[in-house]
Parts: sequence; structure tokens; C-alpha cells
Amino acid sequence: MTNLFIQEKYLKPENIQQLEAMGYTVETGSEPSDKAWPEVLCVGTTLNLKQPQEYTNLKYIQLFSAGYDSVDIEKAHQHGIMVANARGAYSVQIAEYVLARLLSVYKKEREFDSLQKDSTWSQSIQMHSLVDEKVAILGSGSIGQEVAKRLKPFNTDITGFNTSGRVDPHFDHGESLANIHNVIDQFDIVIICLPLNDSTSKLFNKELLLKMKETATLINIGRGPIIVESDLVEVLETHLRAVILDVFEVEPLTKDSLLWNHPKAYLTSHVSYNDNSTSKVRNEIIIGNLERYIDSEPIKNQIK
Repeated sequence: MTNLFIQEKYLKPENIQQLEAMGYTVETGSEPSDKAWPEVLCVGTTLNLKQPQEYTNLKYIQLFSAGYDSVDIEKAHQHGIMVANARGAYSVQIAEYVLARLLSVYKKEREFDSLQKDSTWSQSIQMHSLVDEKVAILGSGSIGQEVAKRLKPFNTDITGFNTSGRVDPHFDHGESLANIHNVIDQFDIVIICLPLNDSTSKLFNKELLLKMKETATLINIGRGPIIVESDLVEVLETHLRAVILDVFEVEPLTKDSLLWNHPKAYLTSHVSYNDNSTSKVRNEIIIGNLERYIDSEPIKNQIK
């Protein structure tokens, strides 16, 4: 039998039974009771794995998340520990969220809701069109590609930013992320789909934010610490049409944050991935990988 620890909030009892039938001995909880016990960890980002070698018999980490900044990948590989994420499990859901929130800004949903609450008939509000808008998507992987696919029918011009500048599917152009400071002033919409690492942490500081168009819309569904929130609050006073945030430097966002009531801020509580299809799609990926592991077959979505 193979010892498997699963963070309890993710899988249903029938999923656990399915894994036990495959040959796993399963423990659930918030963290393993004994770090020497599991051969496989199946966890979200709340379990800190910056020292994965502390789990002395660990061979495989399967993340429920697409992001993997909770794991020190280099140390894991040094100790022969394989790491895989849930890439693709949340891409469609997040892309739909981005489109919905962006349209709510461009089509003045907040303003129209206010008129309705006041029982006010007014035809004075002018909406904005997405046609011909220049869009920068920072991170042109699975999520970025699904976002681009949904924006393309609006006749937008889409540039995907990545490490090499390659042109990925559904993008009109490719650009190196290293060049973002030189070109960000060209874009009407900037969408952050990046992982958190040394090169992306605090990337959007005051200097970069002020280089954006004054009328630009900024969206972050990547990782919160990519934006310096204190700089963002300051810049919003004179700059940017709107900021759409689903992730934050510290989560939960503190109640005294000035972002909560800022008229340009559109906030949600790190839920862009969560709709009625999420658990089914995610669990198919996770359970499929766990079955491959027990059968000694290649694991999908390995982090190299």
C-alpha cells in the first residue's frame, strides 16, 4: 500500500474510497500527523512546502492548485521529489471571470445598478467598447490562452507576455516579459496571469503602474504580491480607469484596506476559479495523476 495524505477540504468520501481501491492508504486533515509517513502529498497552497525534505519518505507532491509558489521546487528536485500541479483545472473558469468582470467595467454595470437602486431613469451614461482595445496578457500559459480565446471575438489586439516572447495560441503577438517596462504604455487592458517568483514579486510597483495609460484597466488573477498594493492605492487617485483584483498581498484582505471602498476597485475574494464545474474538472486531473502514479505511468503537469 502507498501512504497518501490529502488535505480534507478538497475530495469527497467517494473520491477517497476510489483512491483506497487503487491501493492507497489515505490520511486526511489539515496537515500530516507524522512527516515521516506519507509517500504522496495531495495538498493546496496552505501547506508550506519550502522544506519538502522534512517529509523523509516523500516521493510525489500533487497540488490542487495551478500555482506552486508554496513549494520549493528546486529543493524538491534535489531530494528526488516529483511535483505536479493542477494546470488546466481552472483555466476556463478564470477566463470567464475575467471576461465578465471586464465587461462589467466597460459596460458601466456598477453605475447602472446604482441608478436602479435609486429608481432613476437616465440615458446619460456612456459605455465603452472592447473593439480595437489593445490587451496585454502577462502569462500566456493555459489561463492566459483561455482569456485570449474569449477576448478575440471582440476584435481586440492581444499580446501575450512570457519568458521568450513566443506567440502562443490565440494571441496576435508575443513579447518578452523582461520588456514590459518599455511597452506597457501601449495597452488599454493589462491582465496578470503570472505565477509568483523572484522576477514577478512586486513587479507592479509605483514606477510600472505610472507607465500604464491613464485610462487603462488592470486585472490580477495571478498572485497578489505581484502588485504593491500601497503603490496601487496611491496611483489610483490620478491614474487607471479601474482595477479588478481577485488576489491580494495578504489574504484575507484586511478590513482597513483602502481598496474595499475605492470607486475604481472591483474586488473578489480569490474565487475566480470557483464555479459549478470546478471540483469535477480538478478532481479528474488529480485522481487521474494519482492513478498514474500507483500504476508507475508518467505524471501529467509535472513542474520541471
